[in-house]
Amino acid sequence: MEMGPRDVEKGSVFCARRIGGPKFGLAVDENFEDNVDDVMDKIQQEMYSTAKNRLDELTKPVSSYEEMKAALDSGETGFFLAPWKEDDDNEDKIKEDCKATIRCYPMDSQEEAEDKLCFYSGEPATHMAIFARAY
Repeated sequence: MEMGPRDVEKGSVFCARRIGGPKFGLAVDENFEDNVDDVMDKIQQEMYSTAKNRLDELTKPVSSYEEMKAALDSGETGFFLAPWKEDDDNEDKIKEDCKATIRCYPMDSQEEAEDKLCFYSGEPATHMAIFARAY
């Protein structure tokens, strides 16, 4: 928000969104605080939605380690969602072999691990995990 002497005279502020979109003015009146809250909520929702869509587009489900390794070796980037049996030694082997590490255990995907085998060890999976390389 920008507010100069002329804006004060007019009772308005000039706003530009850092994430893009048209510039706009807001009246400095009894609704100003609510209007700013509304604008900030819309910006937050838009930023979240954009980030979520990008994450979804870049996340690929894989069922085998070979599938993930082949994708990484071919230069593919992004995230790989895989059934995983938590095992520090196997995680270290994956990191050494293809430089990918676990980024997180997505809370909304854990039910998918039921009745699946770990994509690396073949043992019953305990989690769904997202693997990726750091750049």
